[in-house]
Amino acid sequence: MIFEINRETLLRPLSQVANIVERKQTLPILSNVHMKLEDGSLSFTSTDLEIEIVASVDMDNGTAGEVTVGARKLLDISRALPEGSILTFTRDGNKVVVKSGSSKFVLHTLPADEFPRIQEQTWAGELKVDGATIKQLIDRTSFAMANQDVRYYLNGLFMSMDEGKLTAVATDGHRLAKSEISDDDFEAKFEIIVPRKAVQEVSRLLGDSNNDIAVSINNNHIMFEISDVRFTSKLIEGRFPDYKNVIPIGQNVHIDMDRQSFRIALQRASILTNDKFKGIRMEIKPGELTIVANNPEQEEAYEHIDIDYTGEPIDIGFNVAYMLDALGALDSETVQIGLTDNTSSSLIQEPGNDATVYVVMPMRI
Repeated sequence: MIFEINRETLLRPLSQVANIVERKQTLPILSNVHMKLEDGSLSFTSTDLEIEIVASVDMDNGTAGEVTVGARKLLDISRALPEGSILTFTRDGNKVVVKSGSSKFVLHTLPADEFPRIQEQTWAGELKVDGATIKQLIDRTSFAMANQDVRYYLNGLFMSMDEGKLTAVATDGHRLAKSEISDDDFEAKFEIIVPRKAVQEVSRLLGDSNNDIAVSINNNHIMFEISDVRFTSKLIEGRFPDYKNVIPIGQNVHIDMDRQSFRIALQRASILTNDKFKGIRMEIKPGELTIVANNPEQEEAYEHIDIDYTGEPIDIGFNVAYMLDALGALDSETVQIGLTDNTSSSLIQEPGNDATVYVVMPMRI
């Protein structure tokens, strides 16, 4: 195996696949990237046994072959070389020699036929969707995913499609985020849970892409085809909670505010919250909302916001980080806070828009 490649041409696919490679591995070969030159295409593959990423570039030179080398080492070497450098790769027994200008690197390899791969799948459903749409769904919901929760089915993003609607839902048991989009071309029907790491990687790979991507699904796997990248992940087995029962209905208090002003006020008040619990109190009374924060050092913060409200006073506490996450995910000028009483969850959304909603449970302050 021998070929030449421009530094910038190499960096793009290599950085795309190397991101999932953990620095500490139980199997040494999982620290490697699998490189294969065949039929005018050079492919790079990495895996952690749950996720697999394959990125390819066209290659008009070299001899066919395959090899695995340390992903992080090769990435660091490529980044350290000057812009415009040409790298020459040569297989020499169980080593790979990389030359560029006056630099030479000899890298250890592991057998390519021992590199684990996710088996070829038979897909039960496929759809094409705008990459920006999937990115938006992920960004509006994924922050509410649980992290290493014993309720394993919460450690991911629930996605469903039915009756022309693609819905994404995430919850960690203290808050919930739901966003959906409608399209007459959505004909598939499914309910799946995509693991947390896979969701984060797909979001990273999508970047600012506005191109259509292909999504394929079966009972155990999901695959995203994004330009020259094929991303495959195992799915989480289990039943996601009935999120529809968590979203409050029939609330009698609705407060509309400027989203950015409310967000900035919460950020200022959060400076004096308890570092562990991040609790703030919202005192709602006719014409005014007061945000109150304090900490064990008996320091206090007060923020006052004028509101259009004429009902009974409400005094309720929330985790300020959860509120800020929801407000940051919205892009509307105005936000609506829905409440029932001082023990009920809040519903955060753009006024009149039920497509994206956030539920934050109250906390004792």
